[in-house]
Amino acid sequence: TLDDGRVLVCGGSDGSKDRAEVHLYNPETNRWSGAAPMPQPMYCHAQTTVGGGLVLVCGGWADKEVYSADAQVYDPASDRWTAV
Repeated sequence: TLDDGRVLVCGGSDGSKDRAEVHLYNPETNRWSGAAPMPQPMYCHAQTTVGGGLVLVCGGWADKEVYSADAQVYDPASDRWTAV
């Protein structure tokens, strides 16, 4: 959950294709909106909020065969991803 109460949902897999899509759910309005996609498709990753309203996303499968040690930070204020 972001500082403003919205919920960040990112990445995933539909079983045949890994996803980089990012969606934000606003429980106050019961609406979904799109956000900047992840730098690479990822699933089974971990994500947590960190200081300043940022979200750290790390680990996970970058494709069906490769577990990634990469980490990115999402800034909901600017709708941008940064590799860390």
